[in-house]
Amino acid sequence: LKGTLSTAFETWRENTVENNSVRKKLTLTEAFAEKEKMLDEFKTLVTEMNNKDGEWFNDDNHYKDAMTWSLDTKSGIIRKYREIRSERFKRFSPEIKHRVLISKCILWAREGTVYRILSNTKQFPWHAVAEGKVTEVMLRPELSNEQAALAWEAIEANYLRFQALIEQGVEAEGQIIEH
Repeated sequence: LKGTLSTAFETWRENTVENNSVRKKLTLTEAFAEKEKMLDEFKTLVTEMNNKDGEWFNDDNHYKDAMTWSLDTKSGIIRKYREIRSERFKRFSPEIKHRVLISKCILWAREGTVYRILSNTKQFPWHAVAEGKVTEVMLRPELSNEQAALAWEAIEANYLRFQALIEQGVEAEGQIIEH
């Protein structure tokens, strides 16, 4: 993972320096700091796992927790890194960029949490939508245009899951938000 992040980061750094569009991309200093922050998060995980006694891993629940934590951290780092390098990130307001940059990588493992970070609202069933657990959602009028756009993005991204639920006649588990 470290090698992959380093290689991708070098490409990103070269593109940032070559294009010199500091306002649209992270500055080189910010980019280095973000890369180091992500690697530090992963190093912390590795250190914590290395400090565990071998007996600790013999407990099935502990072993499962360790595997889940490491896989979630890895996928969170990759998802957050891809977001930071995306065209969409360039269009985000400084407030959203700040929320993305200060968020822990492990939070990026779940799509619903990512939408919550980006939207800065709990007034929408992000996890239920992202996991395809609802078949109907109504947007609240108090959502900002940016938040509503993220909600529609989440809905569109999971449209096939919604359709599969409807065709199977599965009842929705998530909440339905009304006007």
